[in-house]
Amino acid sequence: MSDRSSDQPPGNPRRFVPAVNPLESRLLLSRQVFFPDGSVFVFPTFIHLPRTGGVALQSGTTLTVGVGQRNTNTVLATLDGVGDAQVEWNGRPVHSFTGIQATLVQIGGASRDEVVFHLTNPRTGGTAFATGQILATPALGAKTFAHPVHPFRRIARTSGTAVQSGSLLTISVTAPKINTVEISSLNFGHVVQAEWNGGAIHNFSGVSTIIVDIKNGTNDLVGLHVASD
Repeated sequence: MSDRSSDQPPGNPRRFVPAVNPLESRLLLSRQVFFPDGSVFVFPTFIHLPRTGGVALQSGTTLTVGVGQRNTNTVLATLDGVGDAQVEWNGRPVHSFTGIQATLVQIGGASRDEVVFHLTNPRTGGTAFATGQILATPALGAKTFAHPVHPFRRIARTSGTAVQSGSLLTISVTAPKINTVEISSLNFGHVVQAEWNGGAIHNFSGVSTIIVDIKNGTNDLVGLHVASD
């Protein structure tokens, strides 16, 4: 199974393309993901998601995190831009991975979930951040991060919106049953490209934290490709 294809097939829309492959003696789905920057990765995905906690699987340079709690799910991935990733989910211990270029979060079960990508490369120094406390929301406890206060930019679209405030980018998707979000971080946050639910690609700059807030969907996929220089 190839981890990455250098060229996007002509005429193919950007989407999650499923296939079935055996991996590590288990039958797993695999998904080919087309990111906004044109990169293509194949991720292993799970046929059955755990109903408590979560599970993670690295395949080459790709990492898949699967969560399937019935009420809410939270995933926090801290990435350093050179392949090291620290990932935690649903209050469980932090897990460390190396050699990661692209991360996919597979979510099932709940109708309210949150995924946070935290970019820690020093090159984002102009948009400093600090870890904050757990912030309660009506349906979810999510880790948030302090960020400079600047005029914000808002993009609205059917079944989703994106709002940038300083170095914080929040993408909210609300399609029933299924939501897909693909994000490319170019030059480690200097430019972020994002698309969701089959819509247009939107560009942002100076982003160090990306929050994806999901409502209504019960079978969702959130992918991030971190591309350095």
